[in-house]
Amino acid sequence: MSKAKQHVDNLIDILKDIKDTYDFNYSNINDLDKETQDLEHEIEIGQYDSKKGYKLVKEFRRVRQERRKLSDENTTLKFLYEYFSNQKTMLQDLYDIRGSIKRESDFMVNRLYTPKIRNDLTIPIRELPSNITNIKTKTKLKNVK
Repeated sequence: MSKAKQHVDNLIDILKDIKDTYDFNYSNINDLDKETQDLEHEIEIGQYDSKKGYKLVKEFRRVRQERRKLSDENTTLKFLYEYFSNQKTMLQDLYDIRGSIKRESDFMVNRLYTPKIRNDLTIPIRELPSNITNIKTKTKLKNVK
């Protein structure tokens, strides 16, 4: 695989990862907010003893810490997420560039050379139409004289 294709693939993966991570975190933050509300209401109006109260506080703390971790990550990802969200065609442009790189790479792999004068070369030679072969033969005969 060429370096150019690797770079384009890496850029595409990075752009997708930024969007996917930000969206995943955002969704989980909303779910954790709802879970926090559930725990707050249980603490506020629920019936429980001190042992269950301690477990509720520990669970409340775990949910809040998980939410904080996701929120902090999204706070820093937000700059990239917003920047790339404003670049509407960037991802499609990268897919187009990757396609162009693939076409050029395929061409390079199947590359053939048509010798202009010499026919004793060992490189793969493309079959030429008969009129071009005749012109080459006449040219070679002129050069021999």
